Amino acid sequence: MLNDIGITASELSCIQTDLRILYAQHDLIKEEHIQEIGRLVPGSTIKKIAGCNHLSILNKAETIADIRSYLIID
Repeated sequence: MLNDIGITASELSCIQTDLRILYAQHDLIKEEHIQEIGRLVPGSTIKKIAGCNHLSILNKAETIADIRSYLIID
């Protein structure tokens, strides 16, 4: 998957901003690929959202709450 998205492992490791990766329990992207992306991006955090797929993840209240929590600065 890393090659399929058009970005190299080296480029991922150069990202210098916080990154939150949310993925669906039944995602199209393999879990090991998501974990690898998270490992390569310094300071990234990853969360699996249960009970959804790649397309329905945005309909989950847990997803919306996580995004809001991540974006809102106290």
